[in-house]
Amino acid sequence: MDIILCGHSGKMAQSMLKICECDNRHKIVAIITSQKNVNNTTLTYNDIFDFKGRADVVMDLSLPDVLDDILSYCMHTATPAVICSTGHSEIQLKYIKKVSKTVPILKSANMSLGISIINLFAEFLTSKLNEHYFDIDIIEKHHSKKLDSPSGTALTLRDIIKHNFINHVVPIHSIRAGNIVGEHSILYTGLFETIELKHTVSSREAFVKGALKAAKFIQNKEPDLYSIQDILKS
Repeated sequence: MDIILCGHSGKMAQSMLKICECDNRHKIVAIITSQKNVNNTTLTYNDIFDFKGRADVVMDLSLPDVLDDILSYCMHTATPAVICSTGHSEIQLKYIKKVSKTVPILKSANMSLGISIINLFAEFLTSKLNEHYFDIDIIEKHHSKKLDSPSGTALTLRDIIKHNFINHVVPIHSIRAGNIVGEHSILYTGLFETIELKHTVSSREAFVKGALKAAKFIQNKEPDLYSIQDILKS
């Protein structure tokens, strides 16, 4: 599978490069980055349209400000996209939805398959508790250099909960410390009991493996907007 990697300096992008170097099933054919002095100079482009080859998928691990160029390239070349970046504006989210009517796009704030299962559990558990009063809190922990707070995963979990508990306040408590890869917990706290759903990532390889599964899944799919949970359903 030939991959255009958008983004280079992030921790997940670096993990993606290392894993693809050791796995001949996946090949990075282009790296799109604004950085200078990148090791893979023969593969590096500042503008995605400067790459004249072909790829099976565009992997977006960059910042939201380059999203328009990425989606424009995908439309012009009919290349599927896996969007792993977070922090998009409402306008950008609408644009992603619009482009997905032309080319298949898989977007997820968290590419680990484990968090997808937590999403399903959260939906089930919240729907069962909607007749009983529980305080619901989300706690998320990440490394000190993570830019967005709260995380995209925490926001997704809150959306799932609020879909079942309309008008219920769901606080998100964010911690940025050390080199924490990623941890998300949902606490359902009643008067005499507490239920906790928790997912912990010990290595960014979990995100990379999930993203590569997503890239394989999205190929040859009909244009639409997919999520990591669609992989579990397939």
